[in-house]
Amino acid sequence: MGFATLRDMGGSETVIRPGDLRAVRKLGEGAFATVEAAVYSPGPGPGPSTASASATTSLSGAAPASAPAPPLTPPPAAAGSGRRRSVEGPGFLGMGAGAAECGGGVPPARLVAVKRLKPEVVNHQHDLESFLSEVALLKKLSHKRVVDFIGVGSADVSSGEARRRTLFLVQEFMDGGTLKKMVSRQMLSVGRPVYSSADAFRWALHIAEGLEYLHSARPVVIHRDLKLENILLKGTDPATSEAKIADFGLVALVRPRPRNPAQALAATERPPPPAASLRSRQWAAIGRDAPPTVQEAWAQSFAQAQRPGAASGLAAPQHLSGRTGSYMYMAPEMYLEEDYNEKVDVFSFGVILFEVLSRYQMLCAISVAGTEEEVEGYAARVAQGYRPPLPASWPEAVLELVGQCWAQEPDARPGMGEVRSRLAALAAEGLPQAMDAAREAASGGCQCVVC
Repeated sequence: MGFATLRDMGGSETVIRPGDLRAVRKLGEGAFATVEAAVYSPGPGPGPSTASASATTSLSGAAPASAPAPPLTPPPAAAGSGRRRSVEGPGFLGMGAGAAECGGGVPPARLVAVKRLKPEVVNHQHDLESFLSEVALLKKLSHKRVVDFIGVGSADVSSGEARRRTLFLVQEFMDGGTLKKMVSRQMLSVGRPVYSSADAFRWALHIAEGLEYLHSARPVVIHRDLKLENILLKGTDPATSEAKIADFGLVALVRPRPRNPAQALAATERPPPPAASLRSRQWAAIGRDAPPTVQEAWAQSFAQAQRPGAASGLAAPQHLSGRTGSYMYMAPEMYLEEDYNEKVDVFSFGVILFEVLSRYQMLCAISVAGTEEEVEGYAARVAQGYRPPLPASWPEAVLELVGQCWAQEPDARPGMGEVRSRLAALAAEGLPQAMDAAREAASGGCQCVVC
């Protein structure tokens, strides 16, 4: 079945030659891949735009095509997508990939993000085929709120096995980092606002626009792994940066594992392991015989963080695996392995909206002993109906929107088109500025936000 509202690249791959990439620096590492910034300088001769799908099909073990596909000219952006094919600005060393269309020559160099799969991820045929299927999807996405797909390749092309183990994905470089990093900066910045509520609303609106686009496609595209770290920012100034949705390529690689809901629920009541984390030792220091339950930890930590001018001794959020991080944003029906639709993304969006507006990562209050069992236990309680308390100081319209987005029943959650419209209306009414004014008044002008 073809896609409606998505760009169809005609079945040909954009294959990036490893020699056309020069690593600049490492950007990060996740459960399945490492990401680095690199300069992409397409060289002369047969290159990305003329490479055929045979280079990729050979990776999966299928017979290569008998002849290369003809050169492709990227079609225009989808209506209303706002995609810029030639672009200058932070993170680019020249114009975009579309520059060749204007001058007829080799596109100038540009800064890109290169995601390299870890060798263990592609040890099995199923994993490889899942990755290639996601690449096929990425080629079709074309929207200003979705990170640009540039190409795919292998660092070692000496053999089929070498190609398998050195797969990489090239995408648009987002110089503002992740939304998780932005919220973390604010949590650790005592006495100085890093971003405003207007910024938070703008990013939320951008995410909503991207999700509306994905959910309007036919077939519907469900991200399934929305979280702060999968939202990237274009631009280093919070007052002007744009948010884009990323990390489609690895979603299919996350396999559900059998779980016992009763055991997951019990995990939040267990004492910490012998190698207790700093957070556990801190609770013990104030006279507790055992760490608090999830609900107790959340209430105490979040209330302390929201108190004007208060400082906290709790540790900043630590890096957890991709699977663990996803639990914090997981809809009840997905955790319970029930049938689900695009409303799982709406649920995750509600959590993201709560975090960016509260300037607080939920993981700070949930991970008492730093174990995956605790975080999965929190997801189990959410599946039973638990939600973090919403600040009473927030406007009623915001409380209602967040509450509806993370509603227990999927049918009670609004579609992303409605969410986008409501966010735009609230921003136009000046509600973000009113939230900041109320926050500053409550803090006596301090606006401290800490974890």
